[in-house]
Amino acid sequence: MKRRWLGRRSGFTLLEMMVTAILLGMVGLSFAYLYMAAQRFTLQSLSFTTTQNEASFALEHIKRNLLLATAIATPTVGAQGSTLQFTWQPNFSASAQTSCYTLTGTNLLFYPTTCGSGTVETVARNILSVNFNRVNVSRVDIVVQSSRTSGVDTARTTRLQTSVSPRGVFQ
Repeated sequence: MKRRWLGRRSGFTLLEMMVTAILLGMVGLSFAYLYMAAQRFTLQSLSFTTTQNEASFALEHIKRNLLLATAIATPTVGAQGSTLQFTWQPNFSASAQTSCYTLTGTNLLFYPTTCGSGTVETVARNILSVNFNRVNVSRVDIVVQSSRTSGVDTARTTRLQTSVSPRGVFQ
């Protein structure tokens, strides 16, 4: 018995397969682009957050120790600079000591006992600049600028500032 062809066909034509492959390729490329854009945004956000955290930590470290200051040696009143030298007492049972903060390259350094020598602590990295402005006898304005590159974009820069009035320094 012979089967009759009733106009039904089985399978797809070559043209249909090519159109389907092109459409699926375009959808795949769209998803790949969206994934890469999301990954780039995540890295940029992480870079910005890290930069902000470094600057914030440096500022808080300076502020915490400067609040305990009994005297400020540099900068002098009305001057500004990138080194802050002060005398402070870490706790009630300890003797007073002279300490300083200074920027070396992109590292903010803290010398807890003797400025420029002895024990040194790296407070923060990727610091572009730190500026101590001695407004009057009992007030210091501090500006910290931090920068970091994430590898996918230009450098992210954060600038934070505050004023500190040490508790032990009076006008």
